[in-house]
Formats: sequence, C-alpha cells, structure tokens
Amino acid sequence: MRSSFKSRWAHELQDYEAFRQIYYASAWPHSMLHSFDTFAAAHPQADLPQVITLWLKCNPYSHPATRGYKLLAIRQFCRYRRRFDPKGFIPEWTPPATAARYHAQATILSMQQIRRVLQEINELKGSKLRRVRVRMLFLILYCTGLRLGEALRLCLADVDLKRGYFRIGPSKGRTRLVPFGRDLIAEIRSWLELRRSNGFVLTPQTPIFEREDGRAESMWNAEMCLSNIFRRCG
Repeated sequence: MRSSFKSRWAHELQDYEAFRQIYYASAWPHSMLHSFDTFAAAHPQADLPQVITLWLKCNPYSHPATRGYKLLAIRQFCRYRRRFDPKGFIPEWTPPATAARYHAQATILSMQQIRRVLQEINELKGSKLRRVRVRMLFLILYCTGLRLGEALRLCLADVDLKRGYFRIGPSKGRTRLVPFGRDLIAEIRSWLELRRSNGFVLTPQTPIFEREDGRAESMWNAEMCLSNIFRRCG
C-alpha cells in the first residue's frame, strides 16, 4: 500500500498505522499522525525531538485536552519506534498548560448579520461550486446547530431528504437524528443537482462537502474559510 505520509518518518508512520489497524479497532490517532507528518515535512531540517516540540506548540490557542491528545498520540508512535531502536526518542509526559484565552466572544447572529454573511459568500473568488459549497456548509451549521466536524463528515447515506433529517454518528456508542426544515431540504437538493450537472457521480458514500478535486472538505480549510468570511463581515 502506498504511503500517504511525506516526512522523513513516513515509512515508520505507515508501519505504525498498519500495526494499529491489525491490533486496534479505533482509527485514533490517524488524523493527529497526519497532522504531525505534514508539519514535519514542512520542517525538514529539524530532528525528531525538535519537530515534536515545535508541532506541540504550533497552536498556542488549542485547548489543553487537544494538546494532551497530541502528545499522547506522538508518544505512542515513539514507543512503537523504540521497539526497533532502543535509543529512540520518546517525549516526556507532562500535563498540558492552561489554554490561552480567546478574545472572541460567542455571539448569536441577527438576521441582518446572516444576510451579510451569505452576501460575502456569494462574492468569494473561485468557481460557482466552491461558493455554493461554502453557502451550503454555513446554512447547515446555522439551521441545525451541528458541530463543524459533524457537518464535514456527512455523506449522502446520512441524509434523508424525504423526512428531513441528518443521521449523526455513531459516536460514543450512539447515533442521533438531527431534523431540519423544508427550506434546507430545497437548498440541499439544489446543491446535489448542481454537482450532478457538473459531471460528479453521487453515491451513498459521497461526502456532502466533496471538493472539486474529489476529496472531502478538510476541517482546516473550512475553519479558515469561515473565519475569513466572519472577519470580513466585521
């Protein structure tokens, strides 16, 4: 199987993931290992202890629990490396520091602000598919209260347009149904029809927020796009 890792430690990361797939049911810490690999590939001159330290500190605003999970994930990988290299580096386990305070405050948007955001989305650069995809994401978040990650993980099999609900999960041993109204049903149908008319094949496994290159929209891209839109809207 071809490795999707790109850093100096790509081969070891790939072997570690293959090891976990055999002996563990959970996909954790797949996303964190890929995050580390991407960061390490961008810092090719740093050795393993240096790149781990830089990676753990790259987002000072992350929640302490998030930084703790990152450290746990990379420690597990390093412990796996130690099997083949008795002198292999393993970072010390230290409790994560207190998270930095965000300056932004939670705000309930008014109807005027919602219209302003939609107007800003309509003026985004790029293809019509990109603008409609971002509009669709914002409307789903606004109309249902889903978390961003939950919305981005939706595929067509999770959407019931006849009865108007999303199926979320299973997560932590449970699945929940999130209802939505007829206006959002019409928006979703228009989005799917636009994709079909542009030559995209839609199957039950197709992500709702599939990009033009066929990949699912990433959390990082979605967060950056929405943050920039809100910033421009003031």
